Amino acid sequence: MEEERDLCNRATNVETMDEYLDWMRRCDECLRSLRENCRSKRQRTSTGTIHSLVARILQLTGVREALRGRFEHVGGGRVESQRGFSWSEIETAFDKRVLTGAIINLNYIEPLRFLEAARYTVLDRVRDVMGRYNSVKVNTAFNGEFVAGDKIAVKTIATKNHPLLITSDLREWYDRHVIDDILASLEEFQERDSGWALSRILNLTINVNMYNPMRVGCYIDIPREIAMKKAVINVRSTDDACFAWAVVAALYPAERNAERSSQYPHYSTVLNLESVEFPMSLNRIEKFERLNEISINVYTIQESEKKDKKGRGIAIVPLFLTNDKKERHVNLLYLYDTRRDNIAHFAYIKNLSRLVGSQLTAGKRKACMHYFNTSEKLSAHGVDCGKMNDCAIILPNNDEKWLAFRNYDRKERIPFVVYADLECALERKEEEEKLLDTLRADFDKINGDIQRLSSRIDKLENSELRLGGVSSEEEVLEEIAERERRSTNLIFFNLKETDASTDSNITDLDLVKDILEVMGPRDVPNVKISRLGAKRRDSPRPLRVSFPSKHEALAFLRDKKKYSGPVKIYLDRTPKQRRHLSELQAKLKVVRDAGENKTIRYFNGVPRIVNARHNAKNV
Repeated sequence: MEEERDLCNRATNVETMDEYLDWMRRCDECLRSLRENCRSKRQRTSTGTIHSLVARILQLTGVREALRGRFEHVGGGRVESQRGFSWSEIETAFDKRVLTGAIINLNYIEPLRFLEAARYTVLDRVRDVMGRYNSVKVNTAFNGEFVAGDKIAVKTIATKNHPLLITSDLREWYDRHVIDDILASLEEFQERDSGWALSRILNLTINVNMYNPMRVGCYIDIPREIAMKKAVINVRSTDDACFAWAVVAALYPAERNAERSSQYPHYSTVLNLESVEFPMSLNRIEKFERLNEISINVYTIQESEKKDKKGRGIAIVPLFLTNDKKERHVNLLYLYDTRRDNIAHFAYIKNLSRLVGSQLTAGKRKACMHYFNTSEKLSAHGVDCGKMNDCAIILPNNDEKWLAFRNYDRKERIPFVVYADLECALERKEEEEKLLDTLRADFDKINGDIQRLSSRIDKLENSELRLGGVSSEEEVLEEIAERERRSTNLIFFNLKETDASTDSNITDLDLVKDILEVMGPRDVPNVKISRLGAKRRDSPRPLRVSFPSKHEALAFLRDKKKYSGPVKIYLDRTPKQRRHLSELQAKLKVVRDAGENKTIRYFNGVPRIVNARHNAKNV
């Protein structure tokens, strides 16, 4: 990197032929080293590293061509100078890559003229490759130098991979999928609020890969451990629409031979696939949900730390969770095969409880151990289950009969805890003949105490963890997981937001650290920040501050009273928590309008309506 940067900086200062020849010698050595690393297969090199090497080679080659134009004139046979560009090929370590080349710009200023001038050179190179491989997949990348104020950066505008067959019209492909797509993306990028503008065209990179159009679909066999549970339907198909077939299998269950696609209506007749492309990617699932009024959760297989006797162990983990669960809901399993170029495949999960049951039982205690036959019973149980999660009754023995507490700040939020010693509750009577009656009276008294305690518990409605609208066990787990993800975040309101001409992240981070230093004597942790929502002129957007752990976030939240500025600080709540708080505030307004002196206070992090004079202690 240092050698390349030094060569690029020295190129503008080369004045004499001796300096030019010395510079070219060093440049050739540097390019030779970069090309060798780019095509080397002796060590596993990541895709990103190879792309980075290609970009560095092309940048240095562009500088070399520009310098050569100053010292080698047209009369000396410089055909590239007359055309305004030059062609350069790079050998890479990609197994399926048959050509990586670039049109290096020498003197073009307008993107359209540059792309039109490069048309025939690109088509000639692609035709040469197709003469050897018949069918290929091609994508291009337009690289340019952009400026925004005092900043200068190299930006890339890439096009999608497009299959080309012997019967394809190459001229139409280049005009539609190279020129039109690049110019449209370039115009959109410059018109956004980014402030970047194209100052110099660097090159147009062409990547040509082998393509086998006869490959039969994206079908992948399910691992035996999953198939034995008979909880997943894997529809066989000969196309790339396994996602659509899996959804159709959920919406139109087959009575027999569920793995055959002939048992279902064709997906194009029952699904809205307007502008939906296959194979499906995770970032396009939300669009499919909106078009079809279906909510989708996607799970995948992950190696588990827990192994069986044969050394095998897998776990089902969420990969994509819907933001809005609808009446028509589908759970899918995402599989991929690294032996077949990382081909991905979707299958329908017809019974999620059976699929993940082994993760929730057998002593693994990943979540609640209870099962329910109806959704109503599950919903009723979910209120307390969400707050307590795991629970167990542990009786002391003679060796461990002392009760001690530590790590108080890590305790789980539960509605109540009862520590009882029945021997202490009994009233001592010395007459042996009255012992039996005394025991009965004592047990009656204990029973009465329990009933009074149960009555008090029933009155703690507002202290319950509300998971309103829960309709299935998946939704309970999703809400618990979402609250855990947000537990390390705090939301700052009314924090001044800088304008677009400055680096807002640095300014916001400085302001946040100043506030945290005021709030507590402890060291300010390394936090991450991000603005929420679209930018507004009249008020600053809320700022999410992410702490390394939820304990640090809660510690600073407890100390917010030490800060008296205009910024308001709250926990990062889920949509269900915000909806519950809004309902509670509406209920409080009705109560206050009736003349009662009430307010909302938090008990163990749960909002509750209490008397305004009530002393809010943790219960």
